[in-house]
Amino acid sequence: RTGRYKVMTILGLFGACLSLLFIAAAARLGAGAVLIEVALIAMGLGLGLVMPTLTVAIQNAVVIADLGVATSASAYCRSLGGGLGVALSGAILTTGLQKGSAQEAGQGLAQIASLPPDLRMQVMEVYRHSISLTFVVAAVITAVAFLLLFRLPEIRLCSQRNQNATGKLDIREDPRGA
Repeated sequence: RTGRYKVMTILGLFGACLSLLFIAAAARLGAGAVLIEVALIAMGLGLGLVMPTLTVAIQNAVVIADLGVATSASAYCRSLGGGLGVALSGAILTTGLQKGSAQEAGQGLAQIASLPPDLRMQVMEVYRHSISLTFVVAAVITAVAFLLLFRLPEIRLCSQRNQNATGKLDIREDPRGA
């Protein structure tokens, strides 16, 4: 309604970053699943403020003739970033498990559960540290995105696109007057 969107994206990324840090701390301390689920919901809400809002901002920033290209490029970059993020998270987790002192860290849950209590706690600590580190790195990347967001120019959202005499959208004109 206001034509402004930058505040929502800033709040969303800030919330997502805090949620990632909370998940990292919860994983490190062995907090219960309920706390982590609440943080995941908060992270989802934060990213939910960011993703569609930035899509609209991207669509608003281009002339209508380039609308499809801009939208598909945005979706492609998000998919690529998601794939790279999953690969990075997996690499961090695997490296952390390999560096852990417990050779049993590569076993399944049933095997870990059957370990003597001292060794089981050691393996769990290796997992907690590795998972926590994964979320800390994600929080740092989100914080960088948060800081970069301040450099994003806020182009007031268009309320309508120009139409020609036939009522069809005129793709030759830039609705922002640029």
